[in-house]
Amino acid sequence: MSDSLIIAGRTFRSRLIVGTGKYKSFQETARALEASGAEMVTVEFTPDNGVLTPTMKLKRRVIEERYKKQIDELYAQAEATAVP
Repeated sequence: MSDSLIIAGRTFRSRLIVGTGKYKSFQETARALEASGAEMVTVEFTPDNGVLTPTMKLKRRVIEERYKKQIDELYAQAEATAVP
């Protein structure tokens, strides 16, 4: 992959933020994130910081606990703007 995404002066080359690889480039991903109102967490997920297993699998419970505030805020925003 030759493209990269720069956020707050940091360069990201991983497509973990893309998930399933739905978007072909970081520019497409950035446009989709902006349109969706999603929040991008700009931290590295590594085994060293406890977010990934040694085999690079996400530790979902750790992520849910560590980012509970942001997750709750996103759900609150979604509920506040939902059309009945």
